[in-house]
Amino acid sequence: LIVASPAGAQIGQSTEITLVGGEVASADSLLFSDPRIKAELVKVTMLEPTGKDKDKDKTKNPGMGKAPPTSEVKFKVSVPAGVIPGPIDVRVVTPGGVSNPRTIVVSETP
Repeated sequence: LIVASPAGAQIGQSTEITLVGGEVASADSLLFSDPRIKAELVKVTMLEPTGKDKDKDKTKNPGMGKAPPTSEVKFKVSVPAGVIPGPIDVRVVTPGGVSNPRTIVVSETP
């Protein structure tokens, strides 16, 4: 998981959050450090390499193969009343496992 944007959500509201990374195209849910926060999948988009990365071999280590294609997933995230304001970890859940965390901040103000 590379990035979560926007990096925040308002308590008592729903916010659309975009997550970008390799192997997230098969995402079916999000896992939050506060289980009261819920998410619903909105859209999955495969991203094409651009610029200098377009023709570049993305092999990170010899024998490891190419890096997975990058994609973005959008989720509608609902933060209910009663969630304590502050940082919350979010992870993407796929059939292959759970991603590394990214932090979003929940607050009472937009």
